[in-house]
Amino acid sequence: MGLFDRFRRVVKSNINDMISKAENPEKMLTQLIEDMNGQLIESKKAVASAIADEKQLERQLLQQRTQAEDWEKRAVLAVQEGQDDLAKRALVRKQELDEYVSSYQDQWQAQSDSVEQLKGSLRDLTQKIEEAQRKKNILIARAKRAEAQQRIQSTLSTSRDTSAFEAFDRMSKKVDQIEAQADAEREIGELDAGDKSLEREFKQLEGGDTSGDKLLENLKVDDVVGAIPAHLFAGVWGTMAVCIAAGGNFMVQLTGVLAVGVYVFLVSMAVWYAIEKTIGVRVSAAVEEVGQDSAELGIESYPEFVLMPDTEDIELLSGQD
Repeated sequence: MGLFDRFRRVVKSNINDMISKAENPEKMLTQLIEDMNGQLIESKKAVASAIADEKQLERQLLQQRTQAEDWEKRAVLAVQEGQDDLAKRALVRKQELDEYVSSYQDQWQAQSDSVEQLKGSLRDLTQKIEEAQRKKNILIARAKRAEAQQRIQSTLSTSRDTSAFEAFDRMSKKVDQIEAQADAEREIGELDAGDKSLEREFKQLEGGDTSGDKLLENLKVDDVVGAIPAHLFAGVWGTMAVCIAAGGNFMVQLTGVLAVGVYVFLVSMAVWYAIEKTIGVRVSAAVEEVGQDSAELGIESYPEFVLMPDTEDIELLSGQD
């Protein structure tokens, strides 16, 4: 018998543990509210049935009281007519009805008291259900918050999960190291660019190039994409050619070209002025001499391109030969 009790206790404990783990607070609270609403509906039916019984007893009471009054009136009428025997039987009938009235009065009063108690209980139940409905959302929010805290604590305390954080830290350190190496290479490239620029400056001083060719070269427009001949000249010619091809008004076309030119010039100057005052338009002279690819990236984008010597240098070399 003791072995059977132990087995039964073990089975019950395992079943209770499974049920406890399966209980979801949100679902359980919703089901409890539904059960309460079901009890409320049944209570309303019981109260309605009790009220119906009370009304029926009240109607029967009024009916018996009305009949007793009628028999009393008949007895008075019989006395007035001199029929005492008939009046006596009417009074006996009234007396029986009075007894019924007294009995119905007691039953109706007891039923009325019971109905009032049931109404009070129904009001209390309704208030409790409304309060439970208001608390349900709060309890669900508290349960979710507790579950979230539990998951966070479990994540922080599990070694398998912390390894992911450690790997993330290692990747962050690796990125920092790569950035540091890139900064070091850029500084080395700038040092090399500075040395090359310094050598070029001394060569220029030694050469003593004081002619106006250098100034003229600096004033030239570095139009590597051919924007001026492709867009400016071609655009002006296309606008003015309308007069030749379609017989348009020459002055109107010329005014349009000048207006667009002035607008573009002013807007471009404003934009370039803003860029120059904020982030700057040009790099330093040293970087220009070496090239931005070598100075900033440490590589040559076009190694096959080399600087050709000036015409005077070629003539000097030819004379030496």
